[in-house]
Amino acid sequence: MDLSPNQRRHLRALAHPLKPVVRAYKPPEGPFALEAAQLDEIDRQLGLRELIKIKLKGASREELEAALDAVLEHTGGAWVQTIGRTLVVYRPHPDAPRIDLPDDRRRAAAAAGEDTGEDTGEDTGEGTGEE
Repeated sequence: MDLSPNQRRHLRALAHPLKPVVRAYKPPEGPFALEAAQLDEIDRQLGLRELIKIKLKGASREELEAALDAVLEHTGGAWVQTIGRTLVVYRPHPDAPRIDLPDDRRRAAAAAGEDTGEDTGEDTGEGTGEE
């Protein structure tokens, strides 16, 4: 699932006051990895809430990226934001989504081939007074 920058910004604002619903800690020895039970709980929480925070204590940057990949693959969710060691993930409810995402009018208009009213930066030479 791809989110537009506008949708991602909206979800970040909604996620700001949320507390992490799943916390995972790095074991004293060995690499950090999410267990199947943790992935199942993340999947369950996304089904209930649509937008969640996941706290990964002690994970390195590489382990954090691997955990994010595992979460997204297991849940089919979308990455919203990473703040330190906290992931924000979104997945709309399949039957009755509770979070209304703003539509990306520019993307939809561009796909339809419509003029969005923005200056494209192309110089047409009109109105410059030069002949």
